[in-house]
Amino acid sequence: MSISLSRHQLKVLILYTLSAAFSPMPRLTLENILAICDANLFEIQLAIADLISMENIKEEIDGQDAYLLITEKGKLAVEPLKKDVPSSVRETAITRALVEMAQLRQAIAVEAEVVPVTTPYEQYYTCKLALKEDNRTMLRLELFTPTKIHAERIAKNFRGNPNDIYTQIIKILTQKY
Repeated sequence: MSISLSRHQLKVLILYTLSAAFSPMPRLTLENILAICDANLFEIQLAIADLISMENIKEEIDGQDAYLLITEKGKLAVEPLKKDVPSSVRETAITRALVEMAQLRQAIAVEAEVVPVTTPYEQYYTCKLALKEDNRTMLRLELFTPTKIHAERIAKNFRGNPNDIYTQIIKILTQKY
């Protein structure tokens, strides 16, 4: 996609993208999404700074990560202005934002850790798995595995398919024998 956006259009696109995210978005994720739309990183950073100073968005720092979220003022401003940005650019940004945010939510909600355990008599691995939703732990498992390869495979499969695994466990545990 090769289109040159004015500073105004870039600000509107930032507001539009953040409003579609429905939750704080990592600043780097937003910058990457806008770069896909051929926006210049320097211009993106200036537009973000302008929107923060106008209180249309705010930035929250969590450790080393910066998150951007749209304010009520920004939500009110974006609706009448969204048509200032070509629909193809808006659609590209929103599609990418929804994919990125879904991946971030899944990454945050799924935990899979391989822990080596050494005793005087043996070495084995524990695979610690957790699925969380809305700050609730839906599932927590600790599995013994004799080898690191087994533990890593379990962790990888859990990360790749946590909802199906959870559903199967619940189905098996709740069926009548």
